[in-house]
Amino acid sequence: MADLKTVYRILRKIAVEHKRCFYLELSNHYAAEPNGYWIHPHHGWIEPLQLLNEHLHEWNNKCPALSAVVQVEGAEEPGSGFWKVPNAPLCPATKPERIATYNGFLQIVYNFAWPERLP
Repeated sequence: MADLKTVYRILRKIAVEHKRCFYLELSNHYAAEPNGYWIHPHHGWIEPLQLLNEHLHEWNNKCPALSAVVQVEGAEEPGSGFWKVPNAPLCPATKPERIATYNGFLQIVYNFAWPERLP
């Protein structure tokens, strides 16, 4: 299982810089960490990102889903698991609505006061 403190640090940096990354980039960032290792980008991030979002929601129920900064390459939106976490918006029915909702939600993530360390 991925170290949530490390995942948080990586995603927080991306959010603070108002950027996004693809799952493959997240795998590469994590593997480059001192105690990191390769996590498969297609299905290896489902559980760690869900656990991180749940932890952040328990810490502050107004905290947005930090995993929003990770998106599927070529899809312009996050993976389907993103829409199921408690601190993400409800999943719209159509792709244009999902992309619009996702882009609006990203602004909330970018503007959130993320603590330096995982709470």
